[in-house]
Amino acid sequence: MWPPADTIVHDDVELRFELTGVGWANLEFRIGDQSIRIDWFSDLENSFHEVAFAALSAASSGGQGFYRFALNGEPMEWRWTVNSLFRQGYGYYSHVLVEEFPDDNHMWVDNEGRYWPRSKPNPGRLVFSAFCSSDSFAKAVRTAYEPLEEMGAEQFEDKWGLNPFPVRTLAALDAALLTPRRWSDPKPLHGARYVIAKK
Repeated sequence: MWPPADTIVHDDVELRFELTGVGWANLEFRIGDQSIRIDWFSDLENSFHEVAFAALSAASSGGQGFYRFALNGEPMEWRWTVNSLFRQGYGYYSHVLVEEFPDDNHMWVDNEGRYWPRSKPNPGRLVFSAFCSSDSFAKAVRTAYEPLEEMGAEQFEDKWGLNPFPVRTLAALDAALLTPRRWSDPKPLHGARYVIAKK
C-alpha cells in the first residue's frame, strides 16, 4: 500500500523475546513511539520460525513482499501482517500491523473433539500499525534471536516445546542482510513528502 503523505518511516525498531515457561513466551515490539507487548503466546504455532521468516521476507523482498503469521495465546490470538514494498522517495519499507482476536476465531471443537470452521468468525481489533524501513525490521528481529542462540538450541527447545530453533531461517536472514540491495538509495518522487525518522 502507498503510505499517506508525511508518514513516518522509522529506523528505530526493537524486538525482545522472553521464554516464560515450557511452551510459553512473551514478546515486546516497538517501531518509533508505537509499541506492543504480547504475553503468553504458545508453541501451538511455530512462532519463532514465523517471526524470523517475516523478517526474511522483509529483508529479501524485491519490492512487493507480504507475510502473515499468528501468535496463539490459547485462546487469544494475535495476527501479524508484514507488508514490505519499495517506493521512490524513501526506499524499502515495511508496514507492520497486528490484529487481536478473542480466540483462535476460525475453528471450534465439538464434544467428540472434531474441528469445524466457524460460520461467523469473531471480529478482531487493530492493536498496532506502524511503518519502518524493511532492513531495520529485519535487523531488529535478528538481534532478538541472539540471546536465544547464546542459550543454545537444545536448551531453547527444552524450554519452548514443540518446535525446533529456526537455524536455517536465521542463516537465510543473515545472508539476506549481508547482500546489498539493487536499489539501496531513496530516490526523489515528484514532490511527495515522506518523512524518514532516524535513530
